[in-house]
Amino acid sequence: YTQTLNPATTGGGGGSSTPKTIASINYPLTIMNIQEGTLSMDTGNFVVWVGLETGSVETKTKIEVVEESLPEALLQRAIVLTAKDMSGNNVPAFKKLVQMSINGYSFVDDSSLVVRYYESGKWVDMPGVNFNVEDGKIYFSVSGPVKLAVFNKSEQDVLNNLEENEEKTSLPSSSQVQPQVLGVKKYADGTLLRGSDKKIFVLVNGKKKHIVSLNELMKYVGQPIVDVEDEVINAYSLVNQAVLGVKKYADGTLLRGSDKKIFVLVNGKKKHIVSLNELMKYVGQPIVDVEDEVIATY
Repeated sequence: YTQTLNPATTGGGGGSSTPKTIASINYPLTIMNIQEGTLSMDTGNFVVWVGLETGSVETKTKIEVVEESLPEALLQRAIVLTAKDMSGNNVPAFKKLVQMSINGYSFVDDSSLVVRYYESGKWVDMPGVNFNVEDGKIYFSVSGPVKLAVFNKSEQDVLNNLEENEEKTSLPSSSQVQPQVLGVKKYADGTLLRGSDKKIFVLVNGKKKHIVSLNELMKYVGQPIVDVEDEVINAYSLVNQAVLGVKKYADGTLLRGSDKKIFVLVNGKKKHIVSLNELMKYVGQPIVDVEDEVIATY
């Protein structure tokens, strides 16, 4: 059903009203540009939640979540998010990032599972995925309608190897690539660049800085991401995080990023705490929640 929340009335005289916030449960969500809304769909295998801010769609749009059979995926199911205008035409992209979560998979961290979306005939890693061990949900955002699935990493590695072998047959020789490297276009500071591995970088002082979390990416909402050849990405050296003012922590400090993994610092390097027994050694010691870029510096 669809529930109206926080209606915005037009004033006296009993005129019509347009709800500012709407929520739909187990039924497609029809949303307007001036509305925010949520869709929660229980497929029987998992619960999918979709959240749209005001202005996420250009015109009145029907949002729907369905599942498809996919034998190689976990639970043998894929999730399909669709968006259509009132004439039944597919909406290719949203005006703002749309938040999603999935509840129904068992995990202790993100070391065993991976979320991927289907694009151009192959499965691609979904960026900015957060496996939240506290509520058991998987969080991420999408820029448009999408087909996605959750895989065991061991199974997905097989698919990756197959794709890499296929791509190698069509790669140019090093002599062909070299002239492209010599003529790489230079982009301005603040530009967002994305290579074939779908990692996103922002240029800072002529160097690249990897955007490692959704929270960090949200700082650049509305800014285009430029898809470039890997040669372009490789032409930029990595930013020295210390130069950017990232705080340094002492050995023995427990750090936790957005993916909820906990690390202890040993000799200036991070060591992942992978079991409860190991974590019990540090009972009573505070865990410092930090930005993912801090974790990445160790």
